[in-house]
Amino acid sequence: MIEEQKVLPGQSIGKSKLGMSREELAAAEPDSPFYYQYEFAGDKAVFIELSESAQVEFRCLYEDMDLFGTPADELVPRLDAISPYVRDEDAELGFRYLFPQLGMLLWRSRVFREEDREAEWYREMPPENQEDERRFRFFETVAVFSPEWPGLTEEREA
Repeated sequence: MIEEQKVLPGQSIGKSKLGMSREELAAAEPDSPFYYQYEFAGDKAVFIELSESAQVEFRCLYEDMDLFGTPADELVPRLDAISPYVRDEDAELGFRYLFPQLGMLLWRSRVFREEDREAEWYREMPPENQEDERRFRFFETVAVFSPEWPGLTEEREA
């Protein structure tokens, strides 16, 4: 059975909720097969990030959207219609999309677009390397954050 992690932007991912203490977060996901990272203001979580790499197969869902299973070039316009993302250099290059009004961030370390399949550099790769490249059509992490997240303040000042 495929597990699901529900994302509520500005609130939670799975059982991990913004505003929880370190102890509460540890208790919420004991022996979790998922890889989370947290940032805190004082003792309260203000940023929760979930990586697509996990010890189990899962879907990461926001409403009806699979955040790790939908190509970025399809997902971003759908989210942008709900709440605009910050038009910065990272977004222009396709790496990171910050949705401040939603309280959500999507990230990938590299970018692969469908049209890259026709590029010479891609066609010259061995099939196993091509497969590795294609996974970068999708996001690798999703994060939710509260208005107190320092990274949001840094974005507003940039």
